[in-house]
Amino acid sequence: MNYMCFDIGGTSVKYGVADERGALLLKGETPTEIPEKGVQQLIDRLTALTLRYHGEYHLQGIAVSTAGIVDPETGVVLYGPKHLPGYTGTAWKELLEKNCGLP
Repeated sequence: MNYMCFDIGGTSVKYGVADERGALLLKGETPTEIPEKGVQQLIDRLTALTLRYHGEYHLQGIAVSTAGIVDPETGVVLYGPKHLPGYTGTAWKELLEKNCGLP
């Protein structure tokens, strides 16, 4: 089983595909760009990355670590850092499940 993994920080998103043991099969980095381009562009970019690697790595799910405070049940950002305007309220779990068809 392989999983798409994202670590969303204030300036960049580190991402990778990990197997069930946690070994990274792929890793990369992309700018966050929320202050310049808004939250939606980041949602679209992470969706595109997941869909790009889904077939190649037979992904079974998505893991997200992010700046701010997140409700662990719903995956909603309850409090986003001030340097990420509009980030509070981002529903990562719902959005990625809907956009990518993966839990």
